[in-house]
Order: sequence, then C-alpha cells, then structure tokens
Amino acid sequence: MNTYKCMIIDDDYGSISVIEKLLSQLTEFEIVGKFTNPLEAYPEIKKFNRI
Repeated sequence: MNTYKCMIIDDDYGSISVIEKLLSQLTEFEIVGKFTNPLEAYPEIKKFNRI
C-alpha cells in the first residue's frame, strides 16, 4: 500500500483540526505539516516536490 505525504493548509485552526482528525484515521496518509499561512508552507512544499 502506498503512503501519501500531505500538508494541511487552511486559515482556520478548527478546520485544520477536523482535517487532521479525519486523515489520522486513514493509514495511507502521513501529515507532514500544518499551516495557516500558505507563504510559510511554500518552502516546505518545495522540499517534497520531486518534479
């Protein structure tokens, strides 16, 4: 089974919590970051971008 790395980016902390809770129930997803500001997330996204 594949594991997918994902980042949660949303400006609402409550939404991040809900998404994190839902994804944590799925073994194929690994949360590698949580951000409320996409500009802060961008450098982290570039680290995982293999294109």
